[in-house]
Amino acid sequence: MVQVTRALCKKRVKGLIKEMKLRPYISNTGQSVGNATCLNEMANLMTCWKEHEFQDTACAPEVKAFIACTAQVAANKEQGSVSDGTGSKYSAESEGAITIRTRKFMTNRLLNRKQMVVDVLHPGKATVKKSVIKEKLAQMYKCTADYIICFGFKTIFGGGKSTGFALIYDNLDYLKKFEPKHRLVRLGFLERKKATRKQRKERKNRQKKVRGTAKTKVGSGKKQVKIKRFYDSLTDVV
Repeated sequence: MVQVTRALCKKRVKGLIKEMKLRPYISNTGQSVGNATCLNEMANLMTCWKEHEFQDTACAPEVKAFIACTAQVAANKEQGSVSDGTGSKYSAESEGAITIRTRKFMTNRLLNRKQMVVDVLHPGKATVKKSVIKEKLAQMYKCTADYIICFGFKTIFGGGKSTGFALIYDNLDYLKKFEPKHRLVRLGFLERKKATRKQRKERKNRQKKVRGTAKTKVGSGKKQVKIKRFYDSLTDVV
């Protein structure tokens, strides 16, 4: 049985016998994943060209910034090719690079904030902390990191890219006014009310006896009123 199985798992290729086995990589894809560089400078340059009908004189600062960025990347590649001991090489500078892109940008005047979708590219690194994303967005939009809310980030399968949402409020008062309570608790602006399981169940049962907005007025002091009435009735009987 073993010999038959081995015979079935072999095939002839140009006169050679090779065993069938899975490849350690996916075909038509590169073995090593490169890192995109100078994306922000390139985007600024393309936007400037589009606005000024592709005239280099009007976009001279953007052109200089892009050329300087590419020169810096080339210098880093010449200096920082490092081996990790397994035979593969990686760039020490590109390993720590984090690229942040924003899309679907919208200014919400009703809620006094700017809102957007954020793509974070972090090849070769774990998921980026929200504090780091806040600092990067604060530099991009020239505001304070305290006014920025980041949430809902999910990393794609295989890692290297995370996508989430970001809100930039005009000031701290609007942030406290419009943000939901669970995020305010997470940021430390509110304290979470800690109640025992028995208290929560009793409150739920008391809320069943009233309707509408009266449910929010149901407190924990109702039981004491009932006990007081019970003792008053006892004194009346005596």
